[in-house]
Amino acid sequence: MTKKNTTKEPAAPITDITKIEAEMKPIEAEVLSFKDAADKLVIKTDEDYAKASDILDIVKGKIKNGEKMRKFFVDPLNAQVKSINALFKPQTEYAEGIERVIKGKMAKYYDDKEKARFAEEERLRKIREAADAKRIAAGKEVIAEPIREVAEPAKTVVTGNSKAQVRKVWTCEIEHIDQLPEEVKKAIMAEAYKKGIIKSVVQNFVDAGVREMTGVRIFEETRIASGNVRQW
Repeated sequence: MTKKNTTKEPAAPITDITKIEAEMKPIEAEVLSFKDAADKLVIKTDEDYAKASDILDIVKGKIKNGEKMRKFFVDPLNAQVKSINALFKPQTEYAEGIERVIKGKMAKYYDDKEKARFAEEERLRKIREAADAKRIAAGKEVIAEPIREVAEPAKTVVTGNSKAQVRKVWTCEIEHIDQLPEEVKKAIMAEAYKKGIIKSVVQNFVDAGVREMTGVRIFEETRIASGNVRQW
């Protein structure tokens, strides 16, 4: 007698947004009620402070419950996305590597053809200069005919199935960051400040015990750390 397979198949992730919205409606209403209570809260006594702590405790529980529900809906979807990405990532990265190799060789071929053109133009220029020098020495006029132009390599190549186009762009590589012009350093600092990078770096120093720093106001701020006594 064969044993019956009792293993449960994993539940399919819920993707119907209307079902999720329905689940969220009572939570949203409850959160809004606590928002109203928080706005009206006045703390003037120890009793008020204790009451605020209790409300805070409840709110934190609601946050945890909301996060659990969010993960209930999101985690299965994220797991699927992660699995699918893992399937495609190696092939995509490998194909992108091949693309870079091919484009690099095509760019080198074009650059070599351009160098050959410049070299030929230089050779023709020197021949003309030498010829003109001889004519001038003989009392003759220089050659009026323009130097023959060397054809530029084709920037666009179209085949039956594809089209490759050369595009010249200016790019850069930072060699010594400390030698950058002051206006560039200022622009970098402004961008880093806007993205919060500077605050994060400075905060690391403050967390390590630094209490004085030029250009920074370091101060002590009161923050409330709360924990749940009850079980949620």
